[in-house]
Amino acid sequence: TLTANGILKVADLVDSDPVVLARLIGPVAAQRLQALGRGDDPRPVDPSRPAKSISTESTFDEDISDPVVISARLTSAGWTLAARLRDKQLAARTIGIKVRFADFATITRSRTLAEPTDRTVVIVDEIRRLMSQVNNEMRNRHERAIRLLGVSLTNLHVPELPAASLLNTDRTSDRWQQIDEVTDAVWQRYGPSALTTAVSTIGRNVTDDTPTRESR
Repeated sequence: TLTANGILKVADLVDSDPVVLARLIGPVAAQRLQALGRGDDPRPVDPSRPAKSISTESTFDEDISDPVVISARLTSAGWTLAARLRDKQLAARTIGIKVRFADFATITRSRTLAEPTDRTVVIVDEIRRLMSQVNNEMRNRHERAIRLLGVSLTNLHVPELPAASLLNTDRTSDRWQQIDEVTDAVWQRYGPSALTTAVSTIGRNVTDDTPTRESR
């Protein structure tokens, strides 16, 4: 009904005659939609709502193709996002990556786990597995230099079990739990730059990280 009357954008809605709009969709809906179109929304913002996703992206100052540097940047992103998950007392089931090449072609890949996890080693392993998948798919591609790397954790849950029980495999043993606990303690006290893996520092000077983002 709205499109048939030339109301295609928010600006069209705001500029519409209230009387005509009320005739089309009813006076209550008309008043409500025009108020929202003007940015007038009295509903309170609830900052305590759990995040729906946590993500980070790095745009490289110079396009890179060195697999060691690429792996280092993905590892760093995985450590950072895993720590953010635990800080929010959340666990993620879906892990995704975004790869943008020098010619701006962009590929996204993701995998949903059987159970949610907040373990760094699990998240980093999945990120590397997804990147390996992209590499295999792009094997015959002419342009393989990368301009941007992104990692996202979605399908977030509040863990029903202690973190150590989530996705309980040999690799997420007590040793990895202890590593995560030490990492979290240092990061909380000194900030995320105070502790990282050695490999994640490789190529640090050729990128410019965007802040870690949370979607609610």
